[in-house]
Amino acid sequence: MKERKFLTAPEAIALGALVLALILWLCWPKGTGGQAVLTRSGEELGRYALDTPCRVPVRGAAGFSLVLVVEDGAVHVEDSTCPDLICQHHRPISKMGEAIICLPGQVTITVEGGERLGQDAVSG
Repeated sequence: MKERKFLTAPEAIALGALVLALILWLCWPKGTGGQAVLTRSGEELGRYALDTPCRVPVRGAAGFSLVLVVEDGAVHVEDSTCPDLICQHHRPISKMGEAIICLPGQVTITVEGGERLGQDAVSG
């Protein structure tokens, strides 16, 4: 009886190509997830990549201020001096089209680029 080798040449080539494709897929850079765009009274103050952690103090209108924090691929307001604190209590945002708005300070943080929001009942 003839003993069979572990892999024939074509099988070894196919397996090698599959392993190489898997390694390339695992090591390929992933998308950045977009950027946070900061505006005050309609004027753009800055853009911050969601994949680069940072803390940004922001002076809003009427003497209000807040601290914008980018971490873990999302952006949120860590601290705010406005009276209602809605912006501070808003969950972190990371998907294109999401926004955090501080009405008293006239500050808006929106996400551009990256993954899109899903459809909702109104637009879908």
